[in-house]
Amino acid sequence: MVLNNNLGILTTPNNTITLNEWQHIAFVFNDAADSVKIFRNGIEVAGARYTGTITGGSHNFTLSESGVEKFGGAMDEVRIWNVARTQAQIQANMSTTVSTSSSGLVAYYGFNQGTAGGTNTGVTTLTDLTSNALNGTLYNFTLSGTSSNWVTSTAISTLSNNANLSALTTTAGTLSPTFSASTTAYTASVNNATTSVTVTPTRAEANATILVRVNNGTYSPVTSGSASAALALNVGSNTIDVRVTAQDGSTIKTYTITVTRASSISSNADLSGLTISAGTLNPTFNSSNTSYSVSVDNASSTVTVTPTRAESNATIQVRVNGGSYSTVTSGTASGNLAVNVGSNTIDVLVTAQDGTTTKTYSIQVIRAQSSNANLTALTISSGTLSPTFTTNTTSYTATVSNATNEISLTATQQEVNAGSNVRVVVNGGAASFITSGVASSNLSLNIGSNTILVIVTAEDAVTTKTYTITVTRTALAPAITSFTPLAATPGDVVVISGAHFNTTTTNNIVYFGATAATVTDATATSLTVQVPQGATFAPISILNTSTSLVGTSLQKFNPVFSPAKSAFSSTDLASKVDFTAGSSPRGCAFADIDGDGKAEIIVTNFSANNVGVFRNTSNGSGAVTYATMVTFPTGNSTLAVVINDMDNDGKLDIVTLNLSGSISVLRNTSTSGSISFATKVDATVGVWPLGIAVGDVDGDGKADIVTANYNDNNFSIVRNTSTSGSISLATHTTFSTGSGPASVAISDIDGNGVVDVVIGNQDNANVSVFRNTSSVGSLSFAARVNFNTAASPVWIATGDIDNDGKLDIVSANQGAKSISILRNTSTSGTVTFATKIDVATDPATSAVPNFIALGDMNGDNKLDVVVSIDGIDKVSVFRSTSTSGNISFDTCIDFSTGSNPWSVAVGDADNDGKSDIAVVNRVSNSFSILRNTDIPVWNGTSWSPSAPSSTADAIIASSTAPSSFTAKGLTINSGVSLNINGINATIHGDINNNGNGITGTGNLIIASSSVLQGNPIAMEGTLTVNAGTLTTNG
Repeated sequence: MVLNNNLGILTTPNNTITLNEWQHIAFVFNDAADSVKIFRNGIEVAGARYTGTITGGSHNFTLSESGVEKFGGAMDEVRIWNVARTQAQIQANMSTTVSTSSSGLVAYYGFNQGTAGGTNTGVTTLTDLTSNALNGTLYNFTLSGTSSNWVTSTAISTLSNNANLSALTTTAGTLSPTFSASTTAYTASVNNATTSVTVTPTRAEANATILVRVNNGTYSPVTSGSASAALALNVGSNTIDVRVTAQDGSTIKTYTITVTRASSISSNADLSGLTISAGTLNPTFNSSNTSYSVSVDNASSTVTVTPTRAESNATIQVRVNGGSYSTVTSGTASGNLAVNVGSNTIDVLVTAQDGTTTKTYSIQVIRAQSSNANLTALTISSGTLSPTFTTNTTSYTATVSNATNEISLTATQQEVNAGSNVRVVVNGGAASFITSGVASSNLSLNIGSNTILVIVTAEDAVTTKTYTITVTRTALAPAITSFTPLAATPGDVVVISGAHFNTTTTNNIVYFGATAATVTDATATSLTVQVPQGATFAPISILNTSTSLVGTSLQKFNPVFSPAKSAFSSTDLASKVDFTAGSSPRGCAFADIDGDGKAEIIVTNFSANNVGVFRNTSNGSGAVTYATMVTFPTGNSTLAVVINDMDNDGKLDIVTLNLSGSISVLRNTSTSGSISFATKVDATVGVWPLGIAVGDVDGDGKADIVTANYNDNNFSIVRNTSTSGSISLATHTTFSTGSGPASVAISDIDGNGVVDVVIGNQDNANVSVFRNTSSVGSLSFAARVNFNTAASPVWIATGDIDNDGKLDIVSANQGAKSISILRNTSTSGTVTFATKIDVATDPATSAVPNFIALGDMNGDNKLDVVVSIDGIDKVSVFRSTSTSGNISFDTCIDFSTGSNPWSVAVGDADNDGKSDIAVVNRVSNSFSILRNTDIPVWNGTSWSPSAPSSTADAIIASSTAPSSFTAKGLTINSGVSLNINGINATIHGDINNNGNGITGTGNLIIASSSVLQGNPIAMEGTLTVNAGTLTTNG
């Protein structure tokens, strides 16, 4: 298409025009739609957007001339319009002429001048048929001879060649087969009384004509859709021809109906054929033989028979086993005839045209007994079969609780005639018969694995099929009712009381948080263990390796150290030591991964989508050292980490929380000195999960996973279905929370013996306690109870802050720059808390409290609070001064960290028995260890590692007199005394005399209030008490 002499405005694809064939071409310019289009035979073959306009003025319109090449072909019916024609308009008129006064028609050239194939050299002007008289000038046309491309024609049109009928009926008899336009030969039968018939043909194309004749007589016209004249029938065969001539006059199609008119009334009741859908008739069919037999397999529960009458007017009926007769069309299969196992009789009754003559053909059908030993259903009264039952699956497993000491089963046979031939065998015992579809009697279960065989015998009494159900009756998980003492130092003895412990010491694996203890004595109800180095503030867990189940204490053990520090000051943590982590680390935890008795550091690397493990190589000498980080893939955007033995194999596994909406469990396969994990197992949780905790929520002896899903305003519980060496997780179940849940803890809040779920709702400034009402395998909670915190509680932890035996809640509040402590006042079944106590964190504008950890930082058996402070790169320690029923803290002490500290953990990094701090720094891509410093010790010749000060305690380990010194608190070890001969000893805190008191003549100066503890002290010299009270011990 060319507009305004612009070539290539629109070009069709190659090969659009077909050679030696008429085709309709339309060029459309639509100024209103800014488009140009080309149509071939009414179909758009090219189109484009064109925003130009046709310029004004008078210009020649040229058809079929590009300026370079001329059109080589013939043309006809050229029309020019001043409106854009639609595709529907083009298709409607492309094969017909149009009125010369059509609306919008500017010029119309019919190409009807001259003589087709003749000499037309005088024709140089093409006449416009419209009143506009826009005659055109011809260029380069061949106008004479046989090669003339000038024709006299009408618009291109094609006469229909459709000679089909769309319907054909007769007044008597039934066409066979059923009419179809493509089928031209039919038959029909009529009785002797029918001397003529009419036919009604209906043409498929409106311009076709129809003629009808009978027995080669003269054709007569018939109107489409109307009956013909009567067509006389002879006795016997008659041929009716229906001839259809298409519009083009040359296409003809003849439909033929062969009508058989019966002779006089027949007494023929014979069959000419008899077949059956299954098996083979014996003997071979003969119309004179009326008795047959056939054998079929058991699967043939129904058969059909196809009888064919010898005389066309006879009628046929069929029945089976003496039932009611039903009519069958000759040559057509009967309906389904049900056959029983064994012998069946099918009668085929033929009645002649005379109505009195009959003949019965009988077929004895012998159906074989069934070899079907399948079940269609198999259920048990407790537990769930895995996989879901299907007939072809024969092996299943199920797990039931320990309380389920017997079950019943219901087995339903597929073969309804099989009778009561299902037997059940439990654990190799005697077989007992059960009734199909009816529950068995109760089957006794042992603790552990039970094998139940369901043996099905088929009807043939030979074929059997065995379904096996392995039912595991769970053992009872260890139950810890108490342990004493609640706090102890490494090496101390702790006695754990409860039930379901293993009586062999080595078959109990006991973890004190991050590290495993040594079991020295074991009964079913009591374990004696030694507190391990590296123990952390956490519940005590016991794995009974015989049952592969874990029990966890409801109280948390508090690792302390001796001698305790009388206070906590800025010198009690050494300057940070930084270790390089991965990209944007977020979470951290202490745990002995390789089982060497030292707690590793585990760090989640948010941007790297992995978790890094730093193997602890410290030797307890005061230096903290780690091997190079080893990383393992997790889900995307790894945010937080918790540690637990998820498959109950005795090794601590890693569970990560991924901001992408999943959790990853990494099963520990490490050995001493070598860190390794199995490929992660992922599970979906809610949207934007921010908090994670693990604990046995449903009491099945396996630690479940709970996440706080910020965007969903709910929390997810992923039930742990793992077995030793294999991690498996159930689909998560959700429970609604307050707005913006950001953290979660699992603890027994009301003291009723089961753990509850605590959620920190960041956007509501409160925490929700969900009292646990779950049972094994089933999760449920009482309605949540809310308790206020300060603004934006971003992280929560639970611990007994005031040592009253109840777990309190501590929250870090970003919006309020504080921590909140909720003192637990709950009783069994009722959750209550005292009004919150808020303690301010660093007030700097940029200071934001992020995460908290609990631990005893000075060994005084009181839980202190450690908070990471983002924005000022600090970690704050709040030393607890609480007493039962009274919450209080010293002013916090800040310690420097790396850039933008995130999560924080308390554990023994250097294996010296004291609690250290680990904090991850998300911007500096590192974690920092703040080691708990050693107490200066007088060894008789010097102070080690350094001299004490007014903020650092001192230990006397030798009776040799030191030089004058100042100390915060003072401990005199057993068997020695403090020799103050000729020196000044200034004490700013308490004196703990475990030895022989004070000897020598010198000056003991009490600089502030002090308490004398331990053995009585006798001394010579001067005692000065300044600015406080000296409380003596006798």
